[in-house]
Amino acid sequence: MAKIRDFGNIYEARYPVKQQYMGVEFSFDYLNNSKTHFNAFVPESLAVKNFMYDSSVYNTTAQAFVQTVKNAGGVVSYNHPFGAGRYVLGTTQFQDSLTDATALYMLGVNGFGSDLLEVGYLQRGDCDLEHHLLLWDKLTANSLFLYGTAVGDRHGGNWFAIDNNLSTWVQSEDSTSENLIKNMKKGRIFFGDNFKYNGNINMRVANAEMGDRAILQGTLAAPLDVIVKNPLQGSVFKYTHGLLKTGLNVTYLAYDVVFDPQHPPVLDLSQSSFVRVTVYDNTGKAYLCSNPIVLFTGNFTPWDNGPLSALPDPSELRTTPTADQHIKTVTVNLPNSVRLSTEIFDLNGKMVKQFGSKQFAEGETTFEIDVHHFSPAIYIVKMEGEGFSKTAKIAVSNVDLINGCQH
Repeated sequence: MAKIRDFGNIYEARYPVKQQYMGVEFSFDYLNNSKTHFNAFVPESLAVKNFMYDSSVYNTTAQAFVQTVKNAGGVVSYNHPFGAGRYVLGTTQFQDSLTDATALYMLGVNGFGSDLLEVGYLQRGDCDLEHHLLLWDKLTANSLFLYGTAVGDRHGGNWFAIDNNLSTWVQSEDSTSENLIKNMKKGRIFFGDNFKYNGNINMRVANAEMGDRAILQGTLAAPLDVIVKNPLQGSVFKYTHGLLKTGLNVTYLAYDVVFDPQHPPVLDLSQSSFVRVTVYDNTGKAYLCSNPIVLFTGNFTPWDNGPLSALPDPSELRTTPTADQHIKTVTVNLPNSVRLSTEIFDLNGKMVKQFGSKQFAEGETTFEIDVHHFSPAIYIVKMEGEGFSKTAKIAVSNVDLINGCQH
């Protein structure tokens, strides 16, 4: 612990210099006077870094900035998704509502293309750790795959404030920024309480390990193998296993279920799913969290331009956000000209909007859908005709629920 404190003091003293390169935070207006914050991590060997601190370069749109960082070989963290407030927790009902509203918003903008999400907060933005984890699950279940991190977010202040003292570990060959970023991109990271814990966690299911997003072929069940170095005495291991299934209510096959790492539970892998592990101390407080393994079955097709598909297809249907939250952009990519009808359904299968049949040209065609009168929810866009049938999701958020809570 003394060494960790010494390192913290060094980091704090050098903060104004080091943050120019590895982790400077940026703010973007997104709802009235509210802001969303990002951290940009780029290799220190990058020749040109002026976009990291020159507002004339990065102050365009959040999506453009994120893409600029990624084009430079970096990764981007979507920071404190519930807002920057620290000390007050809302009621359970309020936290539940804010979690749904935030999930819808983030799905609607596809996380602005971020790679990471700040999950590990004991309390932040009126929400506790349980609701941060719940938000993460909702995003993952809806095929928005972000690796989870934890930070104190003290910005050079007291690094060890007890209200939010969780940290992130990166499994890396060395501490160079290039290798740290390489392994952040692969999800070889975990987070927890470095006041209590000094060790490592890894896990494996079938042919995948922590952070992997893997396609399974013919594997219907496999054990969840978890290895933890230096677990605290009296530790309780729990795993959460959920389906990749569109909707705000995650379909859990297991939620925080206690297990013995010496006798691994066997997971049902007949459907595309994700699994993560949380370790609690003997007082019931979480001190260690893994990143998930995402497992796709051989016939899985993501709703919305997900990262993997077992069935390659030259045609495509995707949705993207716009600056106006009441407008959604739909893009269809076709190998040849075809006449298609477009319909929008809620998750109960009820049609909420229908467009007439229209001839679409070969290649990409983009059009807009006005969702101003839609209730906050996730909807499915379906386009079909003449041998083509594709679906994609759109998320409509209640702006008023989020406004003022995130800043």
